[in-house]
Amino acid sequence: AVSRAALTDSAAKTSQQTGSADTATLTRPGHWDRQQGWIVFALMALLSLAAIDVPSLVEHLRLVADPLVFSDDTRIQIWPFLRDYDPALFRDDYMAEYTSRTLVPFGFASLYRALALLFDPRAVATVLPYLTLLATVAAIAASAARLAGPAAGLAAALLCLSADIFLNRMMGGLPRAFGYPLVALVMLGLIHGRPLWIAAATIGGGALYYVAGLLGGLSLAALLFVVPSSWRGQAAAWPMPRRAALLALTGLATLALALPGALGAAEYGPMVTMAQADAYPEAGVGGRWGPESLPIAMNIAVESTRWAVLGLIGGKPVQALAPVLLFSAVAAAVAAVLFGVVAGVRDTPLRRLLILPALAGGAYYAAAAAAPYLYLPQRYLVYVVPPLMVLLLPVGLAALAHRARLGDPGSALRAAAIFLPCLALALTLGGRDIRNGLIEVPRDDAPLYRFIGDLPPASLIAGWPQGPMDNVPILTGRPVLVNFEGHQAFHAQYILEMRRRTNALIDALYAAGPEPLVRLREAHGVTHLVVDTDQYRAAPPAYFKPFDARIAAAARALTGPSAAVSASEAAGVFRHGNIAVLDLSRVEAAAL
Repeated sequence: AVSRAALTDSAAKTSQQTGSADTATLTRPGHWDRQQGWIVFALMALLSLAAIDVPSLVEHLRLVADPLVFSDDTRIQIWPFLRDYDPALFRDDYMAEYTSRTLVPFGFASLYRALALLFDPRAVATVLPYLTLLATVAAIAASAARLAGPAAGLAAALLCLSADIFLNRMMGGLPRAFGYPLVALVMLGLIHGRPLWIAAATIGGGALYYVAGLLGGLSLAALLFVVPSSWRGQAAAWPMPRRAALLALTGLATLALALPGALGAAEYGPMVTMAQADAYPEAGVGGRWGPESLPIAMNIAVESTRWAVLGLIGGKPVQALAPVLLFSAVAAAVAAVLFGVVAGVRDTPLRRLLILPALAGGAYYAAAAAAPYLYLPQRYLVYVVPPLMVLLLPVGLAALAHRARLGDPGSALRAAAIFLPCLALALTLGGRDIRNGLIEVPRDDAPLYRFIGDLPPASLIAGWPQGPMDNVPILTGRPVLVNFEGHQAFHAQYILEMRRRTNALIDALYAAGPEPLVRLREAHGVTHLVVDTDQYRAAPPAYFKPFDARIAAAARALTGPSAAVSASEAAGVFRHGNIAVLDLSRVEAAAL
């Protein structure tokens, strides 16, 4: 009798010789040995739970239940939906309208608005990341299992859970939380040769996260029309009209879902490019964006390497690990990935998967050339390279085990050769940062937020744009005149309006007389001004271009106490430490 392993090896050799079979040829997924396989599987599962450190995850859940702990960008992309939960909030608020109509896709906004009928959006934003993480892990594990068997799938799931970047990008329940699960579905569709799966991910990207939609659309077009017919999986026998119809319908559905966002953005003027930085310094170097967010094409090799490393390690590797050992571990993992790619280059599912990184590289340069119309170019690498690393590392180990003839496919020895190195990597370099993707508001500011939250919903709060003003909308449900999180620099009309507001705020904070405070109330509708008295005892705080020059000039011109500080005695309605809140309706009386 010929053993099942021998038959499998023979089939694999035949497939490798022809190079045309649409099956995995690295390790032949096959079946677990019934007696040994399930024992190994149970041990791996227990080791996985130990590796991802269940107590840390429990502590992470405890943290996000704290209302003063949340994701940074929750403060800009989630707070507008509080008014769908409580219609009294944010009525006719300019910043809320802009955010909900331009910065988030239509499908994402519709999802939050529907859920806000029953749930507080802040609670939805807390729970959603764990659901998208589960979907991502499942899709990546299924992809690795298809290429190299169950042990590879379990190892890929472990690596995905131990790398901080996945949960970090999902925290806050933002549109980007859907990036990894949608791209993982594209990967799964490519590996299995299922164009309908890729089409579904593309349409989902048009509704929830545009970067994933573009990557999915490019992958679908390449699968249906660029690669050889033998690579097309289920579409191998499809005539051209059928392939064209699927691509066209997918494109139309995706564009239809993205169209409301484009129409809403048009009301705020044309998009501003870096070439217009002279007129709109907010959008140029030294403006609103930091170096990592500027739409400039960096070295793609450097960028890819950066995200590849972050796909393999956590935020807090073992501190005692010497740098040389850290470098060696990452280098060995990358070498295993490359070996798996080279060894399986004749494997049709792997060939299809490698379409995606090539397309991501092209999208990276296209986004840089067309900035900001295709969004920030780095995003096309962020959502492709890390999942590829955690998927291909077990595949590479499977290829090495196959080359070294470590046991039969499906044996306990072969499974251990694939899984244990990934477990060692997760235990030494895996994430243990329970504050992954989270910020914590200073507890000393809590009385300020409680006071503002008790003000009438129609109140409009102003104060220095950074610090407490960033947190006021999401914590209190009260709008602010301007804050850093909402001070975006994409559309001309919005930039000019925020410039007008910020200039008026600077003038009011550094005025010697009450007139700028009155203008802040009369021209902008501000009801309360938050003043930090420490702001006047040192060098003026920095913001960004073009406001830094105006701040410095206003601070130099102020030779005595500011009107805001002087009015805090008579017009002040709250004081806590160095923070005072002024009722601007009392400013004239305070001046007298």
